[in-house]
Amino acid sequence: MLSPVFAEDILGGEEGEGGEGIQPVERSFWAKYWMYLIPLGLIVMNAVTQALNMPEEQATGQPGSQGQAAAVQRGPTAVRRR
Repeated sequence: MLSPVFAEDILGGEEGEGGEGIQPVERSFWAKYWMYLIPLGLIVMNAVTQALNMPEEQATGQPGSQGQAAAVQRGPTAVRRR
Protein backbone atom coordinates (compact mmCIF):
# COMPACT_ATOMS: atom_id res chain seq x y z
CA MET A 1 0.00 0.00 0.00
CA LEU A 2 1.30 3.47 -0.84
CA SER A 3 1.66 6.11 1.78
CA PRO A 4 0.19 9.54 0.90
CA VAL A 5 3.63 11.24 0.79
CA PHE A 6 5.11 8.57 -1.48
CA ALA A 7 2.06 8.65 -3.77
CA GLU A 8 2.37 12.44 -4.15
CA ASP A 9 6.00 12.07 -5.24
CA ILE A 10 5.06 9.54 -7.90
CA LEU A 11 2.00 11.41 -9.17
CA GLY A 12 3.72 14.79 -9.32
CA GLY A 13 2.82 16.37 -6.02
CA GLU A 14 0.04 18.79 -5.17
CA GLU A 15 -0.74 21.92 -7.17
CA GLY A 16 -0.31 24.18 -4.12
CA GLU A 17 3.40 23.38 -3.65
CA GLY A 18 4.42 25.58 -6.57
CA GLY A 19 4.88 22.68 -8.97
CA GLU A 20 3.44 22.83 -12.45
CA GLY A 21 1.66 19.51 -12.22
CA ILE A 22 0.32 17.65 -15.25
CA GLN A 23 -1.52 19.98 -17.62
CA PRO A 24 -4.26 18.41 -19.78
CA VAL A 25 -3.58 18.55 -23.51
CA GLU A 26 -5.65 21.28 -25.22
CA ARG A 27 -7.63 19.59 -27.97
CA SER A 28 -9.04 21.26 -31.08
CA PHE A 29 -12.73 21.96 -31.65
CA TRP A 30 -13.01 19.06 -34.13
CA ALA A 31 -11.34 16.65 -31.68
CA LYS A 32 -13.76 17.63 -28.92
CA TYR A 33 -17.05 17.66 -30.85
CA TRP A 34 -16.65 15.30 -33.83
CA MET A 35 -19.28 12.90 -32.49
CA TYR A 36 -21.88 15.68 -32.57
CA LEU A 37 -20.85 17.27 -35.87
CA ILE A 38 -20.94 14.13 -38.02
CA PRO A 39 -24.60 13.23 -37.26
CA LEU A 40 -25.55 16.90 -37.67
CA GLY A 41 -23.89 16.93 -41.10
CA LEU A 42 -25.72 13.75 -42.11
CA ILE A 43 -29.06 15.18 -41.03
CA VAL A 44 -28.45 18.39 -43.00
CA MET A 45 -27.41 16.43 -46.11
CA ASN A 46 -30.53 14.26 -45.80
CA ALA A 47 -32.80 17.31 -45.51
CA VAL A 48 -31.20 18.99 -48.54
CA THR A 49 -31.47 15.82 -50.61
CA GLN A 50 -35.14 15.39 -49.75
CA ALA A 51 -35.85 19.04 -50.59
CA LEU A 52 -34.17 18.68 -54.00
CA ASN A 53 -36.10 15.49 -54.84
CA MET A 54 -39.50 16.99 -54.00
CA PRO A 55 -41.87 17.11 -57.01
CA GLU A 56 -42.96 20.53 -58.27
CA GLU A 57 -46.61 20.03 -57.33
CA GLN A 58 -45.75 19.63 -53.67
CA ALA A 59 -43.20 22.43 -53.77
CA THR A 60 -45.75 24.97 -55.06
CA GLY A 61 -48.44 23.85 -52.63
CA GLN A 62 -51.02 22.89 -55.29
CA PRO A 63 -51.08 19.09 -55.42
CA GLY A 64 -52.52 17.57 -58.58
CA SER A 65 -53.00 20.84 -60.47
CA GLN A 66 -51.17 19.62 -63.59
CA GLY A 67 -53.11 16.36 -63.76
CA GLN A 68 -56.45 18.17 -63.64
CA ALA A 69 -55.38 20.72 -66.26
CA ALA A 70 -54.30 17.96 -68.63
CA ALA A 71 -57.64 16.16 -68.21
CA VAL A 72 -59.58 19.38 -68.92
CA GLN A 73 -57.57 20.05 -72.09
CA ARG A 74 -58.19 16.56 -73.46
CA GLY A 75 -61.95 16.72 -72.87
CA PRO A 76 -63.07 19.37 -75.40
CA THR A 77 -60.70 18.24 -78.17
CA ALA A 78 -62.01 14.69 -78.19
CA VAL A 79 -63.73 13.71 -81.45
CA ARG A 80 -67.28 12.37 -81.24
CA ARG A 81 -67.89 9.10 -82.97
CA ARG A 82 -71.23 7.77 -84.03
